[in-house]
Order: sequence, then C-alpha cells, then structure tokens
Amino acid sequence: PSVYFYYNLLQENLNDQRIENFLDNEIATKHGIYINSHKLTASGDEVILNVNISGDYLEPDSIVSLNERMKMYNVIGKLKIIQPQPIGFKEQRLASLKSDIISELYQKSTTSLQNKDDEINLLKNEVKRLTGEQYATNKVVALAKSQFSIEEMAVDILVYTKDEKTDTLATALVGWRSRMRNAEKKRESEKLLKMLQIQLEREDIRIIEIK
Repeated sequence: PSVYFYYNLLQENLNDQRIENFLDNEIATKHGIYINSHKLTASGDEVILNVNISGDYLEPDSIVSLNERMKMYNVIGKLKIIQPQPIGFKEQRLASLKSDIISELYQKSTTSLQNKDDEINLLKNEVKRLTGEQYATNKVVALAKSQFSIEEMAVDILVYTKDEKTDTLATALVGWRSRMRNAEKKRESEKLLKMLQIQLEREDIRIIEIK
C-alpha cells in the first residue's frame, strides 16, 4: 500500500509542476492577463483545471488554443477559464454617456450652474440631444442597409482602453450577407466607411465585422 501511496503522491506532484509550467509559460506571459488562482476539480471521470484570471478579456478561440497547448505539457485535466464578462455594447454606451454628462456638469458648475434648476435643464437638454443622435443613427443604419450587402448593423460610441489610455470612438458593427468574398467585403467596407464619415460628420470611425 505504501508503494501505491508514494506513487500517487509522485504523480500528483509531477502534475502540479506541469500545471505551474503551463500557467507560467502560456497564460502569465500574455499581456494584460493576471492569474488570481487555480484549482483542480473532478467532475465524474473528468478532471478540470479551473484558472481564475482578471485583466484583459480572453476570447473563446484563445481558450481553445490554450486547451490544445496544455496537452503539450502533459497536464492531466481540461482547462476552464473563469473571468469577468466584457462590458457589453449597451453598457459601454451608458458608461460613456454618464461620463460625458458628469464631465459637462462639472465644467459648467463653476460658471452657469447656479442652482438645481440649471442642473435639471442641462440634463433635459442632454437627453434631448442624445435622443436626436439615436434617431440620426437609425437613419444611417437604414441607409447603409439599402446601399450595401449588409445583413445586420449597429452604430454607436464605444469606449476603448489600451494600457492606461481610454478613448471613445464611433464604431459600426457590421454583419455582411453570407457567401461574400473577403475582397468584396474589403471594397464594401471602404465605401461604407466613406459614407459613414459623411453622414456622421466625423473621420474617426471604426468598422468591425460581426462573425
């Protein structure tokens, strides 16, 4: 019995070392990814390596790739990444709008905002302006769908963060119709960008394909 005990202990220690090597070389080295903890659990006959991370969001295809690379380290188990969900499209928009409104209120508080009535009027005007922007955006989307081979589309202001820099950028999420070739998508994207720049009256626009 003692032989089996020490053999199992050796195998467990060996697997722990392989896990550490895998985490250090494949996940900890990824820019913006931080490992909070990891733990092996058993679910029936399946062993799962739960890795809790924070920082940048790890996309599903990257997790699939990590699962494949983990086999190269002879780690016993299947990788499961636990991470906060990314901020959604609407949530980013709301966060951006709140930031804009608060910033404007702060800037005007030392000049024109003398009382609560001024603050209320400012907020009413802001809501009216944003409602008008949404109406204009809907018209742009309808126009784009009538002119291009687009299945679905959304245009909004998104918050982009790189390192410690945060910026807002007009972004068009575009789902092209099926069976379009890459060359055709590229031509359509260039034409769509020019149309959006004219309609939205701004140069800094990003087009992202929905796959």
